[in-house]
Amino acid sequence: MAMNLIFRGLFVGFLSLLLVGSLQARERLFVLTDIENEPDDAQSLVRLLTYANHFDLEGLVATTSIHQPDQTAAWRIREIVEAYGKVQANLNLHEPGYPSAQSLLSIIKEGRADYGMRAVGKGMDSSGSDWLIEVADRSDVRPIWVTVWGGPNVLAQALWKVRATRSASELKAFISKLRVYTISDQDNSGPWIRKTFPSLFYVASPGMHAGGAYHHATWSGISGDRFHGRFAGGDYDLVGNDWLDTHIRQGKGPLGARVGEATEGSSWMIHCAQRQDERPLHVLVWGGLEDLAQALHDAPEILPKLRVYFIGGPNKKWSKDAYHYIQTHHPKLWMIESNATYRGWFVGGDQRGDLGNETFVREHVKGHGALGNHFVRAKSVLKMGDTPSVARLLRGNSSDPTQPSWGGRFVPVWDHRTTVFKGWTRDEDKAEVFGITEFVIPIPQTWFDHHWARMIFDESQPPSLGWVDGTNLRFRFSPRDAKLWRYRVESNHPAIDGHLGAFTAEAPTAERTKKVAHNHPYWWIDNPDPKLSEGVHPGARTVSRWRESFLRDFSRRLDRCLPRVQ
Repeated sequence: MAMNLIFRGLFVGFLSLLLVGSLQARERLFVLTDIENEPDDAQSLVRLLTYANHFDLEGLVATTSIHQPDQTAAWRIREIVEAYGKVQANLNLHEPGYPSAQSLLSIIKEGRADYGMRAVGKGMDSSGSDWLIEVADRSDVRPIWVTVWGGPNVLAQALWKVRATRSASELKAFISKLRVYTISDQDNSGPWIRKTFPSLFYVASPGMHAGGAYHHATWSGISGDRFHGRFAGGDYDLVGNDWLDTHIRQGKGPLGARVGEATEGSSWMIHCAQRQDERPLHVLVWGGLEDLAQALHDAPEILPKLRVYFIGGPNKKWSKDAYHYIQTHHPKLWMIESNATYRGWFVGGDQRGDLGNETFVREHVKGHGALGNHFVRAKSVLKMGDTPSVARLLRGNSSDPTQPSWGGRFVPVWDHRTTVFKGWTRDEDKAEVFGITEFVIPIPQTWFDHHWARMIFDESQPPSLGWVDGTNLRFRFSPRDAKLWRYRVESNHPAIDGHLGAFTAEAPTAERTKKVAHNHPYWWIDNPDPKLSEGVHPGARTVSRWRESFLRDFSRRLDRCLPRVQ
């Protein structure tokens, strides 16, 4: 999810067709999209519809991808097409030939809600794959352009079925009608297609590896991504949120209003926070902070209503940019940042007898109806690391994080938790564990827009992607453990590619943790008192002390899932 929503790469697939289409008969177009993975596909569909009179649109198919592996969102396509229907008459006043919304609604289909090659083979047909075959079989001398904005497994299934049910010559004829343009490889069916059908016309910037394939891809050149620091090329002084508000989002009718919308999650959060209800809205964040950051960006007026419990620690290193945005732009947010306290739910405490992590599941969860079976299927030992965010509301003072609760007891956050290193670092350079660590490196000479760089810490994911900040490259990281962190740089610029460095993450001193951050008056964090730690996990004992009481209570709840004995 990009906080600064600028023109994105998925538009480039049909933009190239538009330039050609202005010189000859209209191209046939069939779109596969993992829409709702993030806002970019919704934006691309809006843009496509404003050019709909330049194409013969023959398919709009909701698919999965590596970013959205088990669901499709045809509802979102319908929503945008219905908005298009409200302005179609206006569009036709300027140029004729815009198709009716009803005709576009009739070509909305779906692929299977499964990832990649798991949805390819016998019995894996879908309305999307069958429709693609039907469209390609029409008596039309023009080829059909299949633009793939997500995973291409709908195309893979169509090809699989034609190969399985037709002769070699018929398969060849079918393949000759297709022209494929993909936005990188967003599932494992793309490589399979290219290997299995080498004569297929197929445009791709191959690759799926995190942080790499997209950076090398041709399509990324259409814009930049300031929020994540990926993809050079965007002029943020020319096109940013203010420009989008003035020229696209506001005063452009129902279709323009669709551009720049956030995710379903952030929009629903705003909706819930704006209800006429005097109670605060407790937002429990069990993963990344992106939806919360987007909601605050789009509707900052909801901030006083929110009460956030963030399971940080390892989640934070995946969500460091959203975290940085929130702490910088919304310092008055009410927030519990639980980086280690939550671990007390499964670390420490009374683990004797049936209260052990394995024995409790075996004796009190397994066989307890459908819910119990789902629990065991997920993991056969106690984990439930996100549960303290809920438990705090069950037993404790929900308005005062400094008081004891099943979800932990916290202290006000302290100042200066962001460390900025100016230049390369060595082992003895120190940063705060769970804080934000930034590296500011002078840009090498002969650095151009096509160059990229990323830091990889301890050979783990995710990489920290560098972005240009004036005359420097900046990298952002959040160390989840107090230890020596080693990193290496990968780049297509030889001056920094392969550079090795390190720094040490350590717990803050007791003196510093007593200096309350006055600019974050409603922000709480793990209690650093060593007496309240479980091993290396600060604050965890404020949860583990309640282990027997919350597990016994959970056991009684699970017993209710059993059939009643008459």
